[in-house]
Amino acid sequence: MSDYTLAVKVFAYPDGTCSGSALFRPAGWTGDSCARAAGAPEGGRGWRAERPDLSRDQLDAMNRRRSARRSRQLLMRHVRSQGMDCLGTLTFGGDILPDPYQALNLAATWYRLEGRELLGGHPAVLVPEHGDDHGRIHVHLGLHRHGARWDYARIIRSWSDFLAARGYESPTGNHRVHFSRSLPSRRLSKYLAKYLGKQLEDIDVPKGCHRYRNIGCDAVQPAWVAVVDCLGGLLGALGLPASLLYPYQLYRGDGSTVLIGFGFDDGG
Repeated sequence: MSDYTLAVKVFAYPDGTCSGSALFRPAGWTGDSCARAAGAPEGGRGWRAERPDLSRDQLDAMNRRRSARRSRQLLMRHVRSQGMDCLGTLTFGGDILPDPYQALNLAATWYRLEGRELLGGHPAVLVPEHGDDHGRIHVHLGLHRHGARWDYARIIRSWSDFLAARGYESPTGNHRVHFSRSLPSRRLSKYLAKYLGKQLEDIDVPKGCHRYRNIGCDAVQPAWVAVVDCLGGLLGALGLPASLLYPYQLYRGDGSTVLIGFGFDDGG
């Protein structure tokens, strides 16, 4: 791999852990050129190659998977950089059920208007999920709790009244709300990333919609950016064992994959 360097980004989190990526780039790459070196691995932002051998459907599938992967990565960084420690769930009772993106928009609107004040005033991330029971939709939230006591009855009434006012009636009069006990931020981020990918990776996101929503979260910036010549240099710079590296593979649309770099996470 002497023809390539590794462009490294490291993200640091309040709990003292870090994560990041190391993507292959042509030798001599400085970050201000996107030209692909002859023979370089196909894929990755630095050398996106034309693929005349793939159909439009295959290219669309490749782009959907790449978009879903990036959304999961960004979601996890939001959760960990904010130090979120609570998993919440908002459910929809009754027979009139929204699709995932309608559900997400409803939950995000409620959180901005009423939920944020009821739940401590902190930022949140929201992710829709297909339930196993008849495909019902519910929305998960990543939240700050840190031992706070919340008024469950008031939260349930607020969520139920909000939905009822928009035509989503529940046979019991209430739409359920659940919150977990304290979780490590890294574990919470993995739960939410799993929900984000569940049954949603291979479908198109409608125009104007999002795979997930964040409310009040600052943009996540890398704490360290560098270019290194080899994996040994990367591991030495980060002080990480090789066992914490995992491959980044780009789905090419024809069923094959290509290695475009490595990810790492010292949170275990």
